[in-house]
Amino acid sequence: MSASLSNKTDKKQEIIRPEMRTWLYVNDGAFGLGIKNLLLSIDKIGNIKLAAGEIGMSYSKAYSLLNHFENDSGCRLIDRHHGRTSGNNATLTKTAKDLIAKYDVMTAKTQEFMQNEVEMTFADFEAKDHAEKKPRRR
Repeated sequence: MSASLSNKTDKKQEIIRPEMRTWLYVNDGAFGLGIKNLLLSIDKIGNIKLAAGEIGMSYSKAYSLLNHFENDSGCRLIDRHHGRTSGNNATLTKTAKDLIAKYDVMTAKTQEFMQNEVEMTFADFEAKDHAEKKPRRR
């Protein structure tokens, strides 16, 4: 939900919305949107390499994210099952599932709080100086 703020001079509406990126640190292990999406993909597919590919991440990046988090946090996220013929060689731990659920709740509450703050803070905002719209360089 974005704050629609009207400009009284030319009837144009200004749209102001907060955006944020959230990382949680479990001990020294950083948990954010990238590792969350990787875990959700692993949960769906059961294979780290295929899951990484599905979200556009290289296997080496996925492996690095998982290993750094597990080493730095002391929390295991993935149970690895070597030698399975079905291709499903990874499952999420209970810790990983709990972390994802709590991360989602926390980010939703934070986003709602920030949106409310923007609406209150900018309720009387009026853009007085308008810039000429120029084409963006690519």
